[in-house]
Amino acid sequence: MVGDEWCFCMLVSCWSVFENTNVDGGRQVSTANTVDDCQQACADDPECTGVDWAPNLPEGQKCWKSGSWSGTRNDGTATGVTHYDLNRNCLSGVYTTICNSIQVLFVNTPNQSQFEFFQR
Repeated sequence: MVGDEWCFCMLVSCWSVFENTNVDGGRQVSTANTVDDCQQACADDPECTGVDWAPNLPEGQKCWKSGSWSGTRNDGTATGVTHYDLNRNCLSGVYTTICNSIQVLFVNTPNQSQFEFFQR
């Protein structure tokens, strides 16, 4: 159609999710009691490559960071634990684009992806 503007926006997640999986030799993050806090602790540590999140464990024992010090990944054998690999090469920052006369503001950081739409 003449005059119509189209665009395609794809969200790239900074975290890969592996259910019922943990990595041996993780470093405990006793101050992280939410998955967001756990992921932020990893994102703030340049040596961290991922986290194990075990929501059913007691406070202070839910989050474990992994990195070069870690051992084997136990795919599918850690019931109730979710492993998140951090992709440090994901898009990060603030982006704007115009899609069909609507401005789209895209904010993407390792722990947050958000779209906001504005009528132009």
